[in-house]
This record gives sequence, structure tokens and C-alpha cells, in this order.
Amino acid sequence: MKRLAFAGLLAGFAAVLAFAPAVHAAENSRLVIRSTGTFEDSNVVVYNIYLATRDEKLTDLQVSTAVPGASRFLENVDTPAGVKFDGVYDNVVRWTVPALDRDTLLGPFTVRIRVDASRSDIPTTPPVWASCPAERCEFLLDPGDSSSLKTLASTISISFDQRGTLNAQGRNGLVEAADGAVFLYVPEGAVDRRVTLTFRRLTVEDDKVPQNAKDTWWCALFNLSIEPAVSFAKPIVYSFPTRRGLTPGLAVRAFASADGKAWQEISAPPATAPSKEAATFPQGLGNFGGFGTTCTTIPLNVLVCSSTGQLLGGLGQFGGGLGGGIGGIGAFGVDQTTRIAGTITATALTTQFGVPFRPSQIQDGTSNIIAILIGIR
Repeated sequence: MKRLAFAGLLAGFAAVLAFAPAVHAAENSRLVIRSTGTFEDSNVVVYNIYLATRDEKLTDLQVSTAVPGASRFLENVDTPAGVKFDGVYDNVVRWTVPALDRDTLLGPFTVRIRVDASRSDIPTTPPVWASCPAERCEFLLDPGDSSSLKTLASTISISFDQRGTLNAQGRNGLVEAADGAVFLYVPEGAVDRRVTLTFRRLTVEDDKVPQNAKDTWWCALFNLSIEPAVSFAKPIVYSFPTRRGLTPGLAVRAFASADGKAWQEISAPPATAPSKEAATFPQGLGNFGGFGTTCTTIPLNVLVCSSTGQLLGGLGQFGGGLGGGIGGIGAFGVDQTTRIAGTITATALTTQFGVPFRPSQIQDGTSNIIAILIGIR
């Protein structure tokens, strides 16, 4: 698959009001640093920062980000385990990383800021930088992106037919909707008619998610609907943003509900071996491509899932033959302890994704990473 432009990559899921499709990055011979911006409401933004090493261990790293003008720091939301939050001085937020092993990703470092009413725009990403003693590493600066952080529609629809999803060249492949808020890959022959798949995000609230999943941090709540009702003959792959930054490579628990009250977990591995086709298509994605639905996190604020048969495992009304407007609710969460750790190695990423994957690939962009994982070239 042709590599997609960096400016159009995914940024993140807005917990309350909006999506924010923007990422920024910088790299040198030792480090990659990348940031995202995500709206929480009309004047509150969460910024996430990620670091990844290449071929050597680094020590005494300092990570910093500037608080944008006409805005104020509210709180340090997430700090990876073992990292010290050093506070805010002269509108610069600082953390200290005692050591970071080779081929390791660290993040997110997450801050929440409020933009003053006097400011009509919110920067996509502020400047972020990493430094350490000169003899140990190079100073690395990402100047940020001063363009306005944009909001996207909360409801996104994609239509396809027997040919599957068609890219700009009219070939079957990965497609994006709403400036990268959703990516979808439906292979040729997965359905036998023209259908429309709609993603509608819901606000994550304690009383709206499964109550029987202890120590789970809920990263996304979506209404997924398809019209007319169909059963997929081949696995499809889709992605959508999380409500805040997450470490890539986390296993995701997926639950489905017809009414938002009774929930069934649908991410457990199948009891029987998948068919030959399900086992070999799509390529990559580790445990993806089996029956039901399986999900994982990828850089930087994204869930990527694979489903076959009836969407969301056939629970509720999906594929139930009940006519048009068929739909159900999906709740997606990660283990809270693993989330707080905030670090992952190349070995763990490769195991999770099923293809060789290095932390420094966070520079490659969301759409390209999804393409790698599902074997599209």
C-alpha cells in the first residue's frame, strides 16, 4: 500500500465532545519523540508524549513540553512507571526518566491544559523535547504544530460492497474516513451486497460500561451499526481513536451489548481452531483473524480490531436478520496495571502484532502501521 501523508494521521479520541486528528514527531540516531493532541471539551485539551529508543540504552533523560500561550496547565494526568514528574516552571512541564532500555517505547506522558477564552484556536501540538548529558545523547526537539486542533464528526459512516473497501486508486485496500478518525479494511468477497458500517462514539461513563470487568480502564465506547444486516465471510479490520493516549501493543478486552446494560465479553480466543482462511488472512495482527472480535492498541491513540462472522461476535442485533438499522454497543478496555506501566519493548510488540515491530516505528504513522499489520503493501 502507498504510504499515506503524515499530516493526515490519526491523533486521538475525545472523551466528551470531539476528535483531534493530529500527530507530530522528531527523531535522531538514538531517539524518536512524538506527540498528539486530543480535545476533551471545547477549551480543554489533553496532550500525549511518547519516546522510543533505537539501538542503545539511555540514562538521565529529561522530557519537556511547553504550555501553549493563553492557556494554563491543569494537571499531570499520566506518567509512566519509574518516571518522575518534576512539575511546571515558566510554562514548561518536565519529567525525568532515570533509564530507558534499547528498543523500548515509553509513554504516554499526558498533561491536561485549559485554553483561555481569549484564544480562538488551540494548537495541534506544543513543542516537546528530550535531553540528557551531552556525551550520552543528542538533544531532540519537536517544534510542535501551531495550526488549530480540529474537531471531527462523532458519527462516521463507510460504505462498501462485494469489492470490499476501495482506496483512492480504486483498488481494494485500507481506507480512512473523517480525516483519519476511522480506518477500515474489508477484503473483496467479505460481503455479498452493498452495506454501510457506521461508528458513533459514546461518552465513557462509569454507569455505561460493563460492571464485571475489575481493574479495566475503559478506553472507548462505540455504537457500531451496519445496514443491511450481514455476516462477514472474511475477517475485516477497523480502527478508531481511544479517549486518551495509550501505550501501543496493549491487549484490549472487547464487550458487546444490545442495550448497554447486559454485556458479553467477545475478545476471548475461540475454543475451536479457525478455518484455514481465517488463520491466514489477514497476514500479521498476531491473534487477529479468528472468529469473533479481537483488538489491540497501536500508536498512538488508536484501537485496531478484527472481526469475522457477525460484527461484535454476533451479540445483540448484529447480523440478526432484523432488517435495516441493525446495531449494538462495543465497550473496549485495557488492564489498568499494564496501562499505568507505560512501557513496552520490541519483543513484546512483535509478539502482540505477529510481525517484526520496533518501538521507533511510532514515526511511521497510524495508517501505515495498520497497513503493515494487515499485510497490505
